[in-house]
Amino acid sequence: MPNITDRMLTLQLQEMERDGLINRTVYPVVLVRVDYQLSTALALVPVWQALEHWGITHRTHQENEVKLPERPVCVSP
Repeated sequence: MPNITDRMLTLQLQEMERDGLINRTVYPVVLVRVDYQLSTALALVPVWQALEHWGITHRTHQENEVKLPERPVCVSP
């Protein structure tokens, strides 16, 4: 994830863990290693995919929407 600070990433991961979306495993080695896995939130994957599909379709529709030219203002003499 570009342009994210370590602090913000940590906060987001902690929030996701607290919400039960991910599981965190800490390995007690010299250089601490931490792994994250999706929890039972895997059941949400079809929902996320549907939202992604909607977003792509909506963005494409917005980009392709024909913009009508502004109506000229008529000035009476």
